[in-house]
Amino acid sequence: MKSNAKIYYLLGIGVFLFLGALARLRGEGAYFTFLLAYILTLLVFQRAWAAIQDGSATMTPGKAVGYSFIPVFNFYWLFLVMSGFAQDHNALLARRKIDAPELPVGYFTAAATLWLLSWLQFLGGIWRLAPLVLLVVQLMVVAKTFDAIEKLPKIEPDALAPLAAETPGAAPAASADVAGAADAAVAPPPDAPGDKTA
Repeated sequence: MKSNAKIYYLLGIGVFLFLGALARLRGEGAYFTFLLAYILTLLVFQRAWAAIQDGSATMTPGKAVGYSFIPVFNFYWLFLVMSGFAQDHNALLARRKIDAPELPVGYFTAAATLWLLSWLQFLGGIWRLAPLVLLVVQLMVVAKTFDAIEKLPKIEPDALAPLAAETPGAAPAASADVAGAADAAVAPPPDAPGDKTA
């Protein structure tokens, strides 16, 4: 991802979370501004999940975003999207022996927890400060996510083949001889010499 995208996402998420946090401190709902920040956050994680697809990722980018819009379930799913990304990213670094810093899973878990608390407006009291803390933690998480993705090498589709070969129980690829024999077995028999139909 380009660094310009990082700046745009950080600005967008930061502005919407800041406006939402101010509204919450005044006792207002601010669900629309939180929703916009949430959507931008999901777009960041859609890109993030796309960058680590090597055949062993626990989630696809579409699943990460799509399931995040299922009411109530999304409170649980956000933890898998955010913390799960950090865990899968770190596993990818170890699996592929990539020399890059690991992501702090705790930050990603904290951001998911603060998102949950920010949606629960009725808690009131000290919980109204959750959006302000979320603002800081979320911007750190988004920045770390962009930095992590930029340090990953491009994973080409042919890089998946060694992983499939190492997977126990994976079916071996059919050779050309086997494929040719299968085609010959299915081919219709040639006409008999004396059998001529008009």
